[in-house]
Amino acid sequence: MQLIKSDINIDFLGKQKIGFALSLILIIVSIGSLIVHKGPNYGIDFVGGTLVQVKFSQKVAVSDIRSGLSDLGLKDTSVQGFGQAGDNEYLIRTSSSETMENNLSEIIAKGIEV
Repeated sequence: MQLIKSDINIDFLGKQKIGFALSLILIIVSIGSLIVHKGPNYGIDFVGGTLVQVKFSQKVAVSDIRSGLSDLGLKDTSVQGFGQAGDNEYLIRTSSSETMENNLSEIIAKGIEV
């Protein structure tokens, strides 16, 4: 079994200027994209913030959770359902770096009470 045939002759060095030009164009486009989008979009791992997992005994709409959190003044929150459909579990990510000493869990619990 032969994966590479012996009679193939590709002039890679003759095409190096095309390769360099293509690489340079792609690098410039990626730097331009970072400038236009004002840098990369960092996740909670790099920016910081708080991640809270909540579970409800009954089905709750994500919009209800978001409105309850916005009433508390927690802007820029991300609410995402996870697990099985009947589990009624949600992840709440917020960019505020409040600590648990400030009873953030109790504040969120009051804000999303059903």
